[in-house]
Amino acid sequence: MSPTEKHSIIEINNVTKDFGSVRALNGVSMQIKQGEFFSLLGPSGCGKTTLLRMISGFETPTSGSISIAGESMTYLKYSSKLTPGISLQSSPMDYRPCLDLLELTVPI
Repeated sequence: MSPTEKHSIIEINNVTKDFGSVRALNGVSMQIKQGEFFSLLGPSGCGKTTLLRMISGFETPTSGSISIAGESMTYLKYSSKLTPGISLQSSPMDYRPCLDLLELTVPI
């Protein structure tokens, strides 16, 4: 890796999640590199929250793998992911309707 090349902090490889007969995610793969800002966008029910819950340890994938800083986190529970600094804060956008997007994402 060259000095200017950034390494992946989060790697998601071919992740699938089934809830009974419902497939919530089907073969999702992505990399988030050091210093990147990313967003998950899509309609309701497309799997955004399911993917975030798996990264955070609240759900485990049916298949595939999730690595954080090169360590497999695929089957670790939430409490084991606190050390790498992974957390999920989910709240409806109308929770603070007086705030804009920047104010909602930057700690006050």
